[in-house]
Amino acid sequence: MSFRRFVFGRTVLAALLVAVVLCAETGDGGEPAVSAELRDDAVRVLRDVLGGSPGEAKLRAAEYLISLDYRQGVREALEADLSDSDGRPRYRAGLWQGLARAAVRDNDRLDWLTRLERVAFDAAAAERPRALEALGRLGWVPRPDQAEVIEDLAASENKTLRVYGAWLGAVAGELAGEQQLAVLLSDADGSVRAHAAYALSHLDAVSDETRRALAAAAASEPPHTQARGSLLRAAYRHAASEQAARWKDALLKGIETAPARRQLEACAGLARRGGNEDLAVLRRLLGDGDPRVRAAAAQAILRIGRRVPHRLEMIDWTAIVVYLIGMLLVGAYYSRRVKTTEDYLLGGRNMRPWAVGLSLFATLLSTLSYVALPGEVIRYGPMIISQVIAAPVVIAIVGWVLIPRIMRMRVTTAYEILQARLGTSIRLLGALIFLTIRLFWMAAIIYATSSKILVPILGVEQHWYPVIGILLAAVTLTYTSMGGLRAVVFTDVVQTFILIGGALLTLGTITVVMGGVDGWWPQVWAESWEEPKFGFETGARVTVGFAVLSSLIWHTCTAGSDQMVIQRYFATRNVRAARRAMITQITIDGVMMLFIALLGLALFGYFQANPHMIPDGQTIQGNADQLFPRFIVFGLPAGITGLVVAGLLATAMSSLSSGVNSSCSVITVDFIGRFRKRKIKDEEHVRLAKYITVFVGVVVLGLTFFVSIVPGNLLEVINRVVNLLVAPLFVLFFLAMFVPRATTFGAWVGVLCGIAVAVTIAFWELFTGEPGPSFLWIMPTSLLVGAVTGVLASYLPVGPKARPPLAQLAEGN
Repeated sequence: MSFRRFVFGRTVLAALLVAVVLCAETGDGGEPAVSAELRDDAVRVLRDVLGGSPGEAKLRAAEYLISLDYRQGVREALEADLSDSDGRPRYRAGLWQGLARAAVRDNDRLDWLTRLERVAFDAAAAERPRALEALGRLGWVPRPDQAEVIEDLAASENKTLRVYGAWLGAVAGELAGEQQLAVLLSDADGSVRAHAAYALSHLDAVSDETRRALAAAAASEPPHTQARGSLLRAAYRHAASEQAARWKDALLKGIETAPARRQLEACAGLARRGGNEDLAVLRRLLGDGDPRVRAAAAQAILRIGRRVPHRLEMIDWTAIVVYLIGMLLVGAYYSRRVKTTEDYLLGGRNMRPWAVGLSLFATLLSTLSYVALPGEVIRYGPMIISQVIAAPVVIAIVGWVLIPRIMRMRVTTAYEILQARLGTSIRLLGALIFLTIRLFWMAAIIYATSSKILVPILGVEQHWYPVIGILLAAVTLTYTSMGGLRAVVFTDVVQTFILIGGALLTLGTITVVMGGVDGWWPQVWAESWEEPKFGFETGARVTVGFAVLSSLIWHTCTAGSDQMVIQRYFATRNVRAARRAMITQITIDGVMMLFIALLGLALFGYFQANPHMIPDGQTIQGNADQLFPRFIVFGLPAGITGLVVAGLLATAMSSLSSGVNSSCSVITVDFIGRFRKRKIKDEEHVRLAKYITVFVGVVVLGLTFFVSIVPGNLLEVINRVVNLLVAPLFVLFFLAMFVPRATTFGAWVGVLCGIAVAVTIAFWELFTGEPGPSFLWIMPTSLLVGAVTGVLASYLPVGPKARPPLAQLAEGN
């Protein structure tokens, strides 16, 4: 058996095996136990409590409605009470907390947090403990200059303040804060034990040591004490699965005749971990005489209703598996047509322009963009789609300025162009920057597709995402390594139609469910969206000016420096064919971007009308990137779900295959081929390229763990990690193609200055602790700084003199 057949067979077997295991792992599905009638009753109870007398019950109802995305009228109700709260400082601090939660824009939220900070750090303020509690519940993280105040609180003689100081330290990620809370669980003062348990119940996770301390404290706490309910709730919140039932039983024992405080703790525990079996108790508590209990029971019912297990149907799995095997068969077919290195890396330089254009579109519209763009529109509004205005200018610059210059050089990789003008060191630098960009890009695609998209769609636990990512990479690497660029382009064409079809099916289904386009089309500018700005305002997240400029620079820089794109141009016959491929790509990209943005508006309208369809613990604003995958699972009929999942796989695999093939080209030609003394035969070269393809895949899988820690929504991750070095890389090509006096020294200075500026803007908050410029500043600023410093440095008498322009070098060839 040949090695090729061995790899193909084992990959098919692995795909089938993982599909079977994942199918077994997914939930049982079924109808939700919380009926529409019960859900409506719970919402009505919360709104009735919100409209009642000012007090703790009203604050709780407001918090619950906001967290469940039933926001209508909540902020107005809290603001109405604010003017009459001067004589009730504790209630006023609670209102600030509620208004911070209700804020839909970062600046508004910051205003309310600042008020809470001012009171929390004022030793004489009557509402200080309430403000500290509010900061803890809001997940507030202190700035570096506030760390000393938090440390003083944690060391305070007042044990209540000590609890809050430890709580805020734990929220900031300090293990010492959590450990101090665990110690306070055994304090002689019952109120201190209660406060410490209350704080721990609001942490997302605790260490094993803290979990054991909670269990011990809850087990030893006498009945009917103030701390009993808080300790049981915290123990239940953080217990391992096999221990949860014990604490749940203790928490619910005698609950209907227990004091209101115990009932509130029980409802809070069930809101976190309760199931359908607890709905009977919660139904009865909906009629309790205490409005706080009614609101807490209503919240628990609504949250349980969102924890509906699901699984894909067999027809969905069939569509996914057939798609994966089909991609492998394509690789096997084209592997027979690979004879030379040019066949493998450039498709024989004779590929059809329309196919290359579709391949470019499918390549550059990765899963990141396919899911990030609807998420961006949902969270921040449609301002980002103004990027399409740049399309005509992009076509003119790339088609009539860059492509003719690039196509003059008969080379395999783009970075051979750099060597012709700026020397070997710049060629290797450019190749290294490209590899850095694309390796992290592919890592981001695998992480986002497996962890953020496929895990929630498949309904499996989060720990399955590495397995899904490995399978995704294995299938892509197999057909890419077997068939080379021809297989990549063919599968990209197929995948283009699949991903467009998936988006069409989703939009069509939403339109039918909502009773037409009017059902989801926004009638007013949503309060959560950024206000439209058309210039270049520095404080705004997105403006039309910066969106257009950023799109123009990205397309120009990518077309003029990225091997993944230039490799496609080299795969065509001539300048005219390359230009047609580029026009095809830009046109389809613009149309598809508008269409996906419409999909974002449709999803926004759908989930606003159906907030109960959002998963437990998520909101429209906080989890906008995950709403598209969520709708695929719960909004589409069986069979259609499988086709749309195949579309998501298509989007990821088209990008991965192109990235792997291009990276393989660069490593093979610019590094190994550049330094290898012995000339090798084509057969050996092709075999080496296939091994490098596998190596690239392994590296990319390792980088997925780094991408997982980058903050921000998917669009911000793309710009902070994936697009960070795009403009600095183009600086090298700008100097090589357009600056006659460019020198090696000038190129080094330009690219290093561009990288420094890009990194500074991208991670400004990490370096300074303050909010920085918009991520859309990264590429324009780094390009400008890199180009200017590169040109100026080229005039300095350092290093070799400038070489002849590329036009002369091309004529010499």
